Amino acid sequence: MKGKIIAVVMIGVLALTIFGFSQSTQSTLASLVTPVEPTVILPENEKNLNPTIPVLTSNEEAKAVEIALNDARVKNLLEGKEYVIGKIGVMHTSELEKTGAALHICFDRPYQIEYDWPLGYCQSEQNGSSPSSNEVTLHYALPVQTLGILVDLENGRVLAIRPMDNDVGR
Repeated sequence: MKGKIIAVVMIGVLALTIFGFSQSTQSTLASLVTPVEPTVILPENEKNLNPTIPVLTSNEEAKAVEIALNDARVKNLLEGKEYVIGKIGVMHTSELEKTGAALHICFDRPYQIEYDWPLGYCQSEQNGSSPSSNEVTLHYALPVQTLGILVDLENGRVLAIRPMDNDVGR
């Protein structure tokens, strides 16, 4: 935004020069359109510029791994493959409330996997009934070296399984 404002000011000064205004008139008029740094006013609850990102406890990490490895879809993807558990991180809301875990399962090499990849859930209402969650999937095959697993710790379920870039999770 600042670049656009400066461009307008420069064009304005150029226009003043072209139209033959004196140097003092030009500088007076230019000062009227010179941009200033904007002042950002944050609400009280957003003034903490160094927020504390939540972390998972070792028990929560272990629970996330257990939930992931017991999920039938994950079991199917891991069957017959060598793998290790990679990075485990926290999922949280914009208010920094812990909501779950994200973990990587890393294969020993890329495996060609054809699968209905779960992408997540969408909520829908039909005929005024209460909302229901429907899993959204996409069927395709690709070489996969790392799986990204999103785990809902509170409800004990895998939310999504995604193929990741090679070796991203180690």
